[in-house]
Amino acid sequence: MRVIAGTAKRVGLKSVKGTDLRPLLDRVKEALFSLLDAQGRVDGARVLDLFAGSGSLGIEALSRGAARAVFVEHSRACVEAINENLRRTRLLANADVICGDVIQALELNVPMAQQFDLVFCDPPFAQTAGGLEPDGRLAKLAAQRVSPSGLLIVRSEHGHGHAQPDRLGALARLDTRTWGRSDVMFYGSAVEDAV
Repeated sequence: MRVIAGTAKRVGLKSVKGTDLRPLLDRVKEALFSLLDAQGRVDGARVLDLFAGSGSLGIEALSRGAARAVFVEHSRACVEAINENLRRTRLLANADVICGDVIQALELNVPMAQQFDLVFCDPPFAQTAGGLEPDGRLAKLAAQRVSPSGLLIVRSEHGHGHAQPDRLGALARLDTRTWGRSDVMFYGSAVEDAV
């Protein structure tokens, strides 16, 4: 696992072994960020990386010019890996790392009061039964953190038997892309153009 492009291009990222973790393949990350870059969504963006794992998505965004990233992860081992990866990439000054439950962080944590241009949400299947519930707390809280022109980007595993909803909280599904075994859903304001 590595940073694909930007100021930290080719820097290897530390990962943590574990059954709950599903690292994003470099080719999927490259396709996702090529799409976001082409739309001008990354440069200067405020990024929230939920269920951050090793921090790969938020770090990729920072490397490509995002202004700031907040990482939320409950595993202490993963938080240590995120901090190490931020040091390796020299992006630590542009990041906040929160160790704790994602829902509690969204409800209570002070840096979470702001809205974000890009919200990445890659929850473990065991926790979310394969996806986010359309009217569940996680969906509503994550949707509240998306700026009016921002995107909530949810990753699911293709063929896992769990359909993703057309709406999450106040956000509508704008597009779905399948890269390899990953289904990536883009949610935003209903007036936004499809990605």
